[in-house]
Amino acid sequence: MSDLQTPLVVSFFLSGSLTDALFRWLSFQRFVQQGERLSLDSGQTCPQQPLEWLQLWQTRQATDPRLPTAIWPPVWLLGAALMGIVTMLGMMAVTLGQPVNIWLPLLLFALLPLVLSLTTLLLQWLPLSPNTQSWLPAVWQRLLSSDTSWHWCRESPRLLNPWLQWQLQRAASLFMLCAMLTFFVVALFQDIRFVWSSTFIQQDATMLAVFEVLCWPWSWALPAPSLEAVQASRLGMDYQPLAEPLWPLVVMSILFYGLLPRLLLMGMFRRQLRSRLVWAVQESGRVEAFLNLQQLERSQNALVVEAETPTLEVESVEHPQGSQVGWRLMDDTESLSWNLGMGDWQDDEHWLTSEQSHLAAPVQILVTFWQTPTGEMEDCLLMLKDNNPDMSLVLLQAQDETERDQAQLRTWQYFAEKCQLPLRTEATL
Repeated sequence: MSDLQTPLVVSFFLSGSLTDALFRWLSFQRFVQQGERLSLDSGQTCPQQPLEWLQLWQTRQATDPRLPTAIWPPVWLLGAALMGIVTMLGMMAVTLGQPVNIWLPLLLFALLPLVLSLTTLLLQWLPLSPNTQSWLPAVWQRLLSSDTSWHWCRESPRLLNPWLQWQLQRAASLFMLCAMLTFFVVALFQDIRFVWSSTFIQQDATMLAVFEVLCWPWSWALPAPSLEAVQASRLGMDYQPLAEPLWPLVVMSILFYGLLPRLLLMGMFRRQLRSRLVWAVQESGRVEAFLNLQQLERSQNALVVEAETPTLEVESVEHPQGSQVGWRLMDDTESLSWNLGMGDWQDDEHWLTSEQSHLAAPVQILVTFWQTPTGEMEDCLLMLKDNNPDMSLVLLQAQDETERDQAQLRTWQYFAEKCQLPLRTEATL
């Protein structure tokens, strides 16, 4: 995307919050896929720069009622905060003012969140089917199916999945923070004493070993409770105000095992979303397709490029026959065997490796002249060439009028030579 000032275009889509950037890109992607064109107001000059076209699109799309409502993330976070408060209050009130068994907060706010965090991390490395959206949680599948304003987002699971996981980790982190704040607020007005009792652990030394394992990560700053503290805090023992309390162990366990993994996962999914979003803007070809659609007018006459031009070394094809495969084409895609680069990359890979990619010869790859050759396109063409040796690259709407046209043609010539494909031009009616 060298001709499109890549850093400026990426900055345009990533401006504001990352959530706004995601839905801005998804809206733009749908706009391009539907082949819509921007209409200029009377007296309005035609934009000349890519950013001017993008800003014009943003102005027209700002009031799009089909966009997902922005109220959902705040609702999730508010619900998570209330759940954290209610859960902590319920845990401290379950014994009605009596000492709290330490296993209860450790299970609810430390061990169970740790297991869930490790499960989430493990699921990121499992092999996924390219033909399904199985990695989207079922609850989100139901949400996307029931809410028509979210339905079109299902076409981009590669971007939507890390965003949903990021929101879940944000909500889980807020749950833990609000639970901790609730504990400290209640502890200001009430004496909260933690004791321990277990059917399977009867020896004080065994419980001391468990506490030492839990406290190992922060033992350099806050040591584990002593044997005397463990003996004094056993359920049924007389209350000793001067005994070493167990609440620091509870607080540190919640922070380290409950909150810290959530924060790490939140940062991981946010970084994953940002990197995938930047990749989509730079490599998906949506911006090039948008500009081609807005800037190039459909000609009513055939554009003929002479085959004997020594600098181009291309052939002119007026009536293509055989199979046709498009690369990010917006119009007249009904006759194509497949339109590469417009859907999810996993769908393209599945088609290229299936029997459907064995096409009737000769096979012609149709591509708009002003698109930019990319590494993704090269990989797709090489995979398709393995099944179709008789294949050529055909440029649509090719021109040879200005120095910039000549430079673009030379770019395509170099790309075709690199892929070892004949380069042709086709008359566009």
